[in-house]
Formats: sequence, structure tokens, C-alpha cells
Amino acid sequence: MKLCFKKYWITFLVFNSVTTSDLIGMFNYKQKCEKITSDICVKNINSVRYNSTKFPNLLNHRSQHEANVELAQFSPLVKVGCSPHLAQFLCAVYIPLCMEKYDKLIPPCQELCMKSKGGCSSLMERYGFIWPSVLDCDNFPKQDNNSTLCIGVSEKIVKPSPGTNDLKGEWHSAKENEVVNLKCSKEKVIEIRKIRHSKSSSCCTKASQSVISAICDGKKNCKLTVTSSILGGHCNGAVGDLSIRYKCVSQSKVKACNKDDKS
Repeated sequence: MKLCFKKYWITFLVFNSVTTSDLIGMFNYKQKCEKITSDICVKNINSVRYNSTKFPNLLNHRSQHEANVELAQFSPLVKVGCSPHLAQFLCAVYIPLCMEKYDKLIPPCQELCMKSKGGCSSLMERYGFIWPSVLDCDNFPKQDNNSTLCIGVSEKIVKPSPGTNDLKGEWHSAKENEVVNLKCSKEKVIEIRKIRHSKSSSCCTKASQSVISAICDGKKNCKLTVTSSILGGHCNGAVGDLSIRYKCVSQSKVKACNKDDKS
């Protein structure tokens, strides 16, 4: 299959002076959330996973219309599917997630950028284009950075020290064969609160919660690969997507609960 760029004007804007600190400095605009209208983001909502945005964005575009003029230039790459993560990454940059009661912009994680670039940069070079410097992966925070919120590959949002203050409504999701990374900071440990499986899964929710609780409860960090070998035979091989809600609690509380369970 040949990829033809002749039908598209691809004139990437390059900002050589953009640095991570420049991007971080743009995170504090207070704007109302608005519905996403960008064609790329709407058509790839299953990977983007949000439908509200706000501006200015990370590149200081002032409106969806202004951002979409540049974003639309990536349409050939998204359509050809050079990377399954490309639409998620581009939308995180150009059409950023808007969360109520959270004023800062949430950038994509560096790992999400690298997976997008890794799949598409060689194809771009074959046709005489280069990955724009404004999208250099070094501009974005690493997924394990404990000071910056970012949108990761396997989870909807990767939070620094998740659950230390409020995790009542926070779900962490991953698809089959992806890794869920749960973390707590300071003197707190993980307490699993609830589990959800997608409709395509044949897993028993209660059984999965018991397994995950047994593995993760009482730990500061817990990594799980979403597979039937981890969750158990009750899944019958059809695991599907998994969502976990947990809270970081004091270690003494977990010990007290475990003691009560034994009695």
C-alpha cells in the first residue's frame, strides 16, 4: 500500500525555542470546558477517551478552530494507522483534556509521545517530512514523574501519587495485556475499592476484585498486567478492559481491616 501525501498540504509549524518549562508555563489558564468538535479527536474518541476541552492549549492556540488548522495536517498519518497512539497524543497536545475544578492543562506523557513518534516518524521521513520539533518528546513529562500530571498510554490519566488526597471518583483503566500501575506516596498504602470489566469481558467482577485486592492491598506500589493468568481462570480467556478504583490509606487502617477479616 502506497501512502500519498499529494492531496494534503503538510506545513508543520516549528518552534525551535519551545522547552518543557515553556510548556509547563502554559498550564495555568482558567477557561470553561467546551465540547470537542475536532474531526480527528471525535472520530478517535475510543482512544482519546474524553470529549471536553479548553483553550489556550499547550501550543498557545486560542481556539479549537485555530488548533484544528494545524492538527488537520496530521490526518493522513492518523488515517494510515502508522501508530495506534497517534490520535490520542495529538489530541492531548492540540485539543487538551478539560477537567472540572482543575485549572491546569494536562500534557501527554513522554511515553505516549515516543510510541506515537516511533510508529510514524520513519514513514514521514520516507516522504520528505520530519517530526516537528514542537512535538519533541523531551518536551513532555515522564509517566513516572511524581510532580506532573500527564496522559499516559495505558491509563486514562497518570497521576502523581494518586489517591493521597481524593480518589473517590478516580478510575484507572487499561486494556487487555496492558499494565496498570497503582501508586501511593508518603506513609499511605493501596486499598482497592471497586473493579469494573468491559462488556467484552467474561470475567467475574467480584472474583477479579478479590484477586487484585490480595495482590495490591497494603502496598505503596502495585503493577498489574491485565491478563487471565493474573486475574484467574474465571475469565475464560476473555479479559477485555479493566478499570480499578482505589484509595491511598494509612497502613494501620489496612492492618486493622485484615485483622477484622480473620475474626
